[in-house]
Amino acid sequence: MKLMGLGLARLYGIVRDDHITQDIKLEAAKAALSELIEVEIDYRLHQRHDNPGYHPFSPGHGSGKTSSDARPDHVMTAAIRYRAETRWRSMASALLAHLKPRQRAAVLLAAYPSSVELNSPAVASGTGRALTIAQVWERQFAVAYRLGYTAARPFEPWKSAHAMEVAASRGRQALLPLMMRQAELAA
Repeated sequence: MKLMGLGLARLYGIVRDDHITQDIKLEAAKAALSELIEVEIDYRLHQRHDNPGYHPFSPGHGSGKTSSDARPDHVMTAAIRYRAETRWRSMASALLAHLKPRQRAAVLLAAYPSSVELNSPAVASGTGRALTIAQVWERQFAVAYRLGYTAARPFEPWKSAHAMEVAASRGRQALLPLMMRQAELAA
């Protein structure tokens, strides 16, 4: 049964449904976990740095028009600032918080490669993530920096791509029971 791409709400519904077999529930939980990790990666790569509004200073102060009759729209600014703080983002963050920092990094790094075609417009524009797991392992600190890890060496490096994948797999296995419980509570 193909469950990827159903969306988180439907996947959570499958996990909660009492009339569905345990195998399908487990597959739905795995698919939902993958989706939540993707939500977290997307937030860390694209939306974490969004900071709408204006700086309290201006390099052009004193030049041109000195006053403005336009008032800032605080509601719109707040809406733009918090648009990435969705229910799914909060759930992804809370779920990943249960892992130790190194294991969390392994899960995020192992999920970083995407299945985007190498000749797609996203890759050509530089916004795609068309790396293999081996390439992510080779550049683990650079990718970790893109994901928000700020220290020069935020974790002990993995000795191989396989070791990183094993750590990520263990992290995902640790998250699955929490994922099932979270799905029941999200009703």
